[in-house]
Parts: sequence; structure tokens; C-alpha cells
Amino acid sequence: MDIYETIHVRRNVHRFKAEQVPQDKLRKILDAGLQASSAFNHQPWEFIVVDDEDLIGRLAQYKYDNTLQGLLASGTPREEAENIVSLQRGAFKNSVSVAVTYNKGKLLALESTWNCITTIWLAAASEGLGVSPAYFPPHSQGYLKEILGIPETYDIAAILRIGIPEVIPDAKPRKSLDECLYYNRFGRKRF
Repeated sequence: MDIYETIHVRRNVHRFKAEQVPQDKLRKILDAGLQASSAFNHQPWEFIVVDDEDLIGRLAQYKYDNTLQGLLASGTPREEAENIVSLQRGAFKNSVSVAVTYNKGKLLALESTWNCITTIWLAAASEGLGVSPAYFPPHSQGYLKEILGIPETYDIAAILRIGIPEVIPDAKPRKSLDECLYYNRFGRKRF
């Protein structure tokens, strides 16, 4: 599949088949991430592959608890919040979790690490794998850093849940290029 097709078929996948991701594919897509551009070529990222079932369960429960608390605090109705967090927790099932960390002491480290994550995501899609990123704000990463042994000089950009898709969601509506394309100044159309 060419790069443009891969871009158009890439989805955020939340449900995975009960099949293990082949290690050669996992290594191939992580290696692809290493080819991403980074500010000053600092390559601030490090990967932690989590395949221990107990650790995955702890990550999933923490994602559930942390996101539920945030949604309820923002005024999301409990039933809606529980539906959202159940989907998030469920994405840990039948997947391998990859914590993508970055060295906070490097310039533009988070931005560079997202180049790496995007490259991994596209590589995974081209290999027929699905990805669901789990985000954790830096202020809520203490527990995760503790159980994954991450030093204080690093933060987690995302935990990528990677697996063989059970269901590939339909494409969601996207803006057209004409809706968001300006020339020389924000809001200025060509014609």
C-alpha cells in the first residue's frame, strides 16, 4: 500500500483480536519510528514494550480511573463518562502496550516524539495493525513512571496499544482542504 493509501486507511482502533502481534512486525514498526525527524536530530524518544499481563491490567485500570475522574470533574454525565472510559480500558485487551517516552531535557522533545508516534502509527497501518493511543497529562504520570521504571527526566508522550484489529472503524468526517487553506494570512482565501 502506498503512503497516501496508508494515510487514508489509518484509524484509531479500540478493539483487537485475541492474536499476538508478531514480534518481527512490532520491531519493524518501532524501527520505522526511529526514522522520524526530530529537532536538532536529538531523537529524544525511548520505547517500553509492555507485554506482561499484570502490568497491562494495571495500566488499563489506571487509564480507566484517571480518565473517569477527569471526565466527571469536567461535568460529563456519569453514564457517558463510563462508556468512554470502558472503551479506553478495553483497548488494552489483546494488544501490546508501547510506552513512548521522551527526554524532557531535549529541545522540542514532545513535538519530535509525536513525529515518531505518527510514523509508528502509519507503519502499523501499512502492516495491517491497529493503534489506539492513550494519553496521560504530565501531572498524572507519577504512578505510571513508578510501575514502568521511568526516570524523572522523562515523560510519557503516549502509550500505544497495538494489535490486530477486530473491527476497523469507518472514516470520520474530515474538513475539506478548502475549508482550512489560507494564503499569506489566516482567513485569506486565494480568490
